[in-house]
Amino acid sequence: MIGNDIVDISLAKKQSDWQRRGFLDKIFTCAEQEQIASAINPFQMVWTMWSMKESTYKVLIQKGYKRFNNPRKLECALDSLYKGGVSAFDEQFITSTQQHSDYIFTTAKLLAHSKTSTQSKVFSLDVDPSDLRSKAAYQELKQYLTLLKGWNLDSLKVKKTIRGVPQIFYNNTYLEIPLSLTHHGKFGAFSITVN
Repeated sequence: MIGNDIVDISLAKKQSDWQRRGFLDKIFTCAEQEQIASAINPFQMVWTMWSMKESTYKVLIQKGYKRFNNPRKLECALDSLYKGGVSAFDEQFITSTQQHSDYIFTTAKLLAHSKTSTQSKVFSLDVDPSDLRSKAAYQELKQYLTLLKGWNLDSLKVKKTIRGVPQIFYNNTYLEIPLSLTHHGKFGAFSITVN
């Protein structure tokens, strides 16, 4: 299982006033708020932790947890802006974050699966409206898999389960390839566990 999340920095600056009263209290624990307050770049820290929480949330949903709307249940700890961990429901996750001038991208997996090999790709999305961005992200994943595995593009499908978890099908056969897709603003990404 793997989760991921991407934040388009310019869109986050436009859409969210993270400094407004009560915003941090709804999303971050007291310890996390202390890290944000002491960070050299608090804006970057807010969205790094947000992407850590979102990517971990996706793993929890894949594991069968019920959907919930309380980001404070996931507590971040950072070794650096690039490596960290999240604790949730007595489970431990590791995260890896890419900091870019235009985006923040994080992947998460269970600590017990820390040695599993994953591959990720971040790409630009120059399409509107947002429902087309999802289709474009699926297409990027499918093209990647055709190159990686030598599969026929037309025989690949990406479908979501009732829980919203994406799954890959080849010739209408479900392939047990753990994956996560994300998009925000002008950027999309996917992460897969490869064997």
